[in-house]
Amino acid sequence: MGDSEVKQAQEKAKKANVAEMPASSFMTRKVISVRVGHSIKATIKMFHTHKVSGAPVLDDHDQIKGVISEYDLLLQAATRDLNQPIDFTKEVISIRSDTPLKDIVVLFYKNRVKRIPVLGVSSTVVGIVSRIDLLEKLAGISENEEESEES
Repeated sequence: MGDSEVKQAQEKAKKANVAEMPASSFMTRKVISVRVGHSIKATIKMFHTHKVSGAPVLDDHDQIKGVISEYDLLLQAATRDLNQPIDFTKEVISIRSDTPLKDIVVLFYKNRVKRIPVLGVSSTVVGIVSRIDLLEKLAGISENEEESEES
C-alpha cells in the first residue's frame, strides 16, 4: 500500500461520512493494561485470560509508559526467566479522543501497529483503537448488524 492508496482510503472514509469521526466514537473503552514491573509469566496469563494480543504498559499513576505485544512476550519467554519483569516498547504511538478517523488510518499504515492507545489528560489511557475497530467503522459494521447476520 503506497501513499496513493492511503489517500484513496482517506477519500473512501470521507465519502462514507466517517473521515472526521473522532476516535472516541469507535474506540474500545475497556482497556486491558499491564503495569511496569509485571512479570513475563503474569503478562502472558493476562493476555490469555482476556484474549488480547497487546496492551499499554502503565505506571503506578496510570500514565502510559509503553506498550507490549505477544511478539515481545514470545521473544522474552523464549530467552529469559519467566519471573523477570517485562521489557516493553517505550516509544508509543498514541492519539487523543478527538483524533479523526482519516488521521488514524495513516498512523496504522505508516507505523504498522495493531492498536493505538487513546490518551486523555496527563497521558492516562482512556481507550484503545485496534485495526479491527477501524475496519468495522470503515465497513459500516455495528454490533447490531453482527447479531442479525448470525441469526
